[in-house]
Amino acid sequence: MSEQKAPVATSRDFYEDFNTRHPAIAVTLPKLGKTVLLRRPSPLWFIFHDELPATLAASVAGGDPHDGAGPEKQSMSATSRWVLELLMHVMVQPRVSLHPEANEISPELIADEDVNFIIKWAYGEVAPDGSDLATFR
Repeated sequence: MSEQKAPVATSRDFYEDFNTRHPAIAVTLPKLGKTVLLRRPSPLWFIFHDELPATLAASVAGGDPHDGAGPEKQSMSATSRWVLELLMHVMVQPRVSLHPEANEISPELIADEDVNFIIKWAYGEVAPDGSDLATFR
């Protein structure tokens, strides 16, 4: 009697499973006023890509990024790379790319207010409708 073996997984199998567990959600950007599809990153994404730089966190909160509140300082290059990686991961439609093709956009087309909103949304601080979730904690 021969033993049945499960088929070998492909990269597509992992993508499909991930997309099932983390579906894209329609979110209206506050500045643009239009809906985009976003997918919230898994906790592992933040581990693999470090946490939000203290200087950017202060900027998002409207504070002074140089007031010494953050224990570490990130270079502008590291901060911009982190934001780009987050946008490229979170935005499902339209996709973000440094070299946009059809149905893709360059990150500099996104208004600062919308970038800050996407970062807060990715961290679970705001709901898809834009309401602040801090009031429920």
